[in-house]
Amino acid sequence: MESTERIYAQVVLQAPSGQSAASTTATAEQVDHVRPIKAATEQAVDFMKKAGFRVEQAGITLSVSGTKQQFESVFGIHLSAYEQAGQTYYRPDHPALIPATAPSCLQTIVFAEPRQYFN
Repeated sequence: MESTERIYAQVVLQAPSGQSAASTTATAEQVDHVRPIKAATEQAVDFMKKAGFRVEQAGITLSVSGTKQQFESVFGIHLSAYEQAGQTYYRPDHPALIPATAPSCLQTIVFAEPRQYFN
């Protein structure tokens, strides 16, 4: 039976500078260096929606949600569920394979990981 549970992820978009939120730590002064152009963001939103995902928010990255099967099918990954502190998280078996039909600004997919607190 296919699960309809929604999984949330961040779609990392590449800026014209070649940088992204995944490739650098941006400060408030540097945020424009990782910001994709509006047309690229719109293309990425359109691609994700056509692939059946829900785009929750668009900005420097796209916050998206979909089923496990959608992520696995579109990005050629296998997601393994694990629990930590009562929450379910998903880990891909390898980095997402970006489809050739995706806009060139779409760099990678990042799944939420448990927060780590240090004393």
